[in-house]
Amino acid sequence: MPVITLQIGQGQTNEDQKARLVGRLVTDAADITGIPAEKFVTFIDEYPLEAIGIGQDHRGPAGGALIPALSEEMPGIRQPNVGQWFPG
Repeated sequence: MPVITLQIGQGQTNEDQKARLVGRLVTDAADITGIPAEKFVTFIDEYPLEAIGIGQDHRGPAGGALIPALSEEMPGIRQPNVGQWFPG
């Protein structure tokens, strides 16, 4: 049984987006590998944003704006509710 794992920050996707991600990931993986889609298992691991670091940088909620820095390094990253971790 092939496994697909997506690791993402909490709050970056809603239930509809998760369903679409799983559908597309499995469809593409099945097309590429020739393994039937129903054989795939998909896990979405969500991590609190304060538990995410880039390189040696971990600023968490008390130490600065790590998540806005993520968007500069990875254009297109969604950051809903960033204010709850990084007010102001």
